[in-house]
Amino acid sequence: MSGIKKEKWTESEVLALPAGEHDNFDRKSGALLTDKDFRKDVAKALSAFANSGGGHLILGVKDDGSFDGVPLIFKGRTPTREWLEQIIPGMLSYPLEDFRVHEVVPDNPTAIPNGMVIIVVDVGDSALAPHQAADAKTYYYREGGHSKPAPHFYLETLRNRLVNPSLTAVLTDVQFVTAYHHNQGVFVEMKFLFRITNNSRVAAYKWGLSIDEMTNVATGRERDYLFAFQKFPHGSRGRSSSIRIDTTILPSLFMDEERDFGVFLHPSTLDGPGILADLSTLLHTDFGLTFRAISETSRGEPQSVKLATVMDLSGIATSAANAISEMQVAAPS
Repeated sequence: MSGIKKEKWTESEVLALPAGEHDNFDRKSGALLTDKDFRKDVAKALSAFANSGGGHLILGVKDDGSFDGVPLIFKGRTPTREWLEQIIPGMLSYPLEDFRVHEVVPDNPTAIPNGMVIIVVDVGDSALAPHQAADAKTYYYREGGHSKPAPHFYLETLRNRLVNPSLTAVLTDVQFVTAYHHNQGVFVEMKFLFRITNNSRVAAYKWGLSIDEMTNVATGRERDYLFAFQKFPHGSRGRSSSIRIDTTILPSLFMDEERDFGVFLHPSTLDGPGILADLSTLLHTDFGLTFRAISETSRGEPQSVKLATVMDLSGIATSAANAISEMQVAAPS
């Protein structure tokens, strides 16, 4: 089981875990979330698993295996699972990348308390190990079912095994490029701006950005989304290959990468509000991308983002309306 990141966890699978303390999983009561040492204790467990071949941190289960659960919503309006996804990387140094957070699927009937959930954090056999708990400034490993400070020889063994680069990609911005009439509608060209960071101690000589899929596309409007490699209406094209062979990302440094993107709109009016209304239909709050930073030795870990978190939709709509208006003014009478 150790080191395996599962697609999902069910209540039955959590209940089937053996009793007692084990090196490849750790149970934590839901009361930990309100404890002043929450971040310290979670970082300690995550550091230990990442430095010991991987494992599973289970939140909302007492030592005896019974469920007390954690709140579905813990901070503001953000689900506890998403909140943990946001804070976990920064708990360790190097930041933890090789992990997955699950909200356990309940059985029917369920033993999970009403209004509560069980969370499982899968930690992979991290290629960036050793990882230090950021606040405690301590490296941990698993031994005898406990997370303990790692001895010097253990850390040196982990450091010496790192031979491949480890890259992460972050969507930093969505920028307007141009807009023009097309097929009784409007086509809006944009650019996705990504930052590719090398989090390892090994240089990345050949690397690329792979956009795997769009998520939550507008129903019936699937053909209204376009990447430049599919050829834009005015014939512009993006990079034909996602692999870059002319740029090296040195350890701890980054490189910025662009991807051209566009949408076909059918606005009721060609002003800002009209364009914004249809743009909001296509690029609604749940629309997102799944992408990976790949290298010659790794396919990379899939990462997801919702565009609404990084783009100014109203600003793009206003720019598009202005571009269309200028074209109409410039057109011969």
